[in-house]
Amino acid sequence: MLVRRFRSAHEGTIYDRFFALRQTDSVQEYRRRFESLAAAMGAMGDQGLQAVFVNGLRMEIQGPLRLLHPNGLIRAMELAESIEANQTLVRNYKTGSNRLIHNWPSSLSVPETRVPHVISSPTYSTTSVNSKTTSASSSSSPTSFKRFTEAELREKKERGVCFKCDGRWFRGHECAHHFPALPLPGLGGGQGWSK
Repeated sequence: MLVRRFRSAHEGTIYDRFFALRQTDSVQEYRRRFESLAAAMGAMGDQGLQAVFVNGLRMEIQGPLRLLHPNGLIRAMELAESIEANQTLVRNYKTGSNRLIHNWPSSLSVPETRVPHVISSPTYSTTSVNSKTTSASSSSSPTSFKRFTEAELREKKERGVCFKCDGRWFRGHECAHHFPALPLPGLGGGQGWSK
C-alpha cells in the first residue's frame, strides 16, 4: 500500500519497470537493480529471469554473453561481470591508461642490439676441375655479421625475400647456406629468422 502511494504514476507497475529495465551503467549496478525488482516480482522461473537479465544488458556485453550460453541466472550474471571487466581492461590498454601488458616492439622496430645478423656468403674460386677452395668475401673473421637497418628489413619483407640468403621466401623456406640464427623473443617465427 505504501509503495503504491509514494510511487510516481509515470513509473508504471512493478512488471512494467522490471521488463523495461536496461543497463545504463556498470553490470554490477544493473544486477543490483535487477535483483531488487526481481525480489518484488514474486515467483518467476529461472529461465524467464535469465532472459530478462540478458535482454537488459548493453549490446557489447549481451553479444559475447549469448555466445557463452550461460547455464542459469547466477552464471549469466557472473559471466556478464567478467565480460565487462575484460572489455574495460582492453579499452584501458588501447587508450594507454593502466597498461599492464608490455608492448613488445615489432620486427621492424627491434632495438639495434637485437637485430638478426647474417654471415657474409663465401665466394668460391675454382683451382681445378674437381676441387674448390673457400675464401671469405670480406677480410673479417667467419663470425662477422651484417646488421640490417629498419629500411633494409622493411624492403626485404615487401619484396618477399629471405633475410638471410636473399632467396624467395615462403613457408617452409630453407636457405641454401645454413647461417647461425639468433632467437628473438616476441617475434614468433618471422620470415627466415630461424632454421
